[in-house]
Amino acid sequence: MNPVRQIFEKQQPFVFFHTHIIDRQVLDAAVAARKSLEVDLSIDDKGKIYVGHPLSHYAAVNLPPPDNLPLDVILSEMKAADVFLALDCKNVRVLPKAQQIIKEYGAENCLFHSWSDALVLDSYMEEWDDIQPNWAEEELPHSEILKLRQATGIPMTLSCHRGLTRKRLQADGDVIVDQIAEILDGNAEGLSFVLPPDEVAPMSAMQKLLEHHILPTIHIDNTPTEARPPIYLGWTDHLEYASDPNDF
Repeated sequence: MNPVRQIFEKQQPFVFFHTHIIDRQVLDAAVAARKSLEVDLSIDDKGKIYVGHPLSHYAAVNLPPPDNLPLDVILSEMKAADVFLALDCKNVRVLPKAQQIIKEYGAENCLFHSWSDALVLDSYMEEWDDIQPNWAEEELPHSEILKLRQATGIPMTLSCHRGLTRKRLQADGDVIVDQIAEILDGNAEGLSFVLPPDEVAPMSAMQKLLEHHILPTIHIDNTPTEARPPIYLGWTDHLEYASDPNDF
């Protein structure tokens, strides 16, 4: 069974390996470890799907896109080694390809992630001062995310992308989490509070998610052990810290 769906029963977190670069060295390491690997799916103006973030992201940070391996190479080697796939979709136009991948790879061996336009809390946007040009592209229509869920049954974690801060969650966390739970309506196993840099979600808000049977999704590299809830869905930039799916 999918390890994400075992977290509540096992009462232990599951952490997957997150990376922006999938070159030969990274893929070989992930395949050898037989744990997990996140694959970002984006699409260019000509309709070509590639592994990486939207091109507007690289332009904004004045960096060239990474020289990632082709998607089919990554997926075929991952599947042969039974590596858990975390599929991060960056544009609504990649969803048909994502559905094909999930069906071929097997929903029990995958996790889906994206930002959702239904979770953009613009009423709080005055507290943000770092709006990035690629965000609008990455906020997928919630209705299309639900179609993918219905078609594949894949476990999902979605991101509440803008408009939240630690201070806001400390003050209004119960109301905000209730609102999020109503939007998700049981259609996502996890939820990530995307906060300003260097901020960690308060424990009270993460515990409130758990009360709704929603897993807080956290970056463990930036979240001290004492600031983590007892169970969660996590990601790490260090392969050695990723969970072994065979433990679930």
